[in-house]
Amino acid sequence: MFTKSTVLFFSALTATHAALVQPNEPGPGSVFNEGTTCHIAWGVDASAGTGNWKDMTITLRTGSNLAMTTITQVATGQDGSVPGTFDYPCPDVTPQSAIYFYEFNAPGATADGPQWTTRFAIADAQGNTVPPENADQPNPKAGDPAIPWGTGKLESGTASGVSGSSSAAASASSGAPGASNSTASATSAAGSSTSSGLVKNTSGSASSSSASKTGAAGAATTSGNAALPASLPSGGVLSALLGATAMVFTLLL
Repeated sequence: MFTKSTVLFFSALTATHAALVQPNEPGPGSVFNEGTTCHIAWGVDASAGTGNWKDMTITLRTGSNLAMTTITQVATGQDGSVPGTFDYPCPDVTPQSAIYFYEFNAPGATADGPQWTTRFAIADAQGNTVPPENADQPNPKAGDPAIPWGTGKLESGTASGVSGSSSAAASASSGAPGASNSTASATSAAGSSTSSGLVKNTSGSASSSSASKTGAAGAATTSGNAALPASLPSGGVLSALLGATAMVFTLLL
């Protein structure tokens, strides 16, 4: 026979699994110098998602929305079910341009699909960058804002492995309100920027501006955003899961 506390524990566990990771930083206009600290931050949206983001991987990527390529794996084993951050040494890349973004994945959240940050720049040690090679995505939709892009890589001789440090909040938050797709929200010009190019979250939390992205891969409402999955499971999946959990506990009590 289950006690009331046991029922509450499993209910909370189910709710945690339902939260969708929400990339916050880097945001539009973020610039990080090679050799300084690259900062990543995420929140959660408890109103969306059906997967378990507790074992999250973060990958640095480049390319167009429809032909993304991997630069290097940045972090593994991150808890994306609660707001958190990850910092690591910015790699040496070429070209130094605003053509890089992070992809978030978790083996328990394949139904949610990958989530992305907006594109950001990795500059040289002096903060210099060049414009993206392409002014807009291949085959852009009429009326969509232009999303510049290019294809980068690690500079010759640069190791592909990275090491860094992470921190996570003690409890999950609802993140930015809103969209059925990941809002991939970002701090505009990402908080304050130091002379070294490190972007800081001035609020100290995972709250963020909109930078919302919707629709099929390639569609975006903010210039510089990476693509999003075409669709996510409806809220009915989560409702059915919670209903089934409640029925099991009722039968066992």
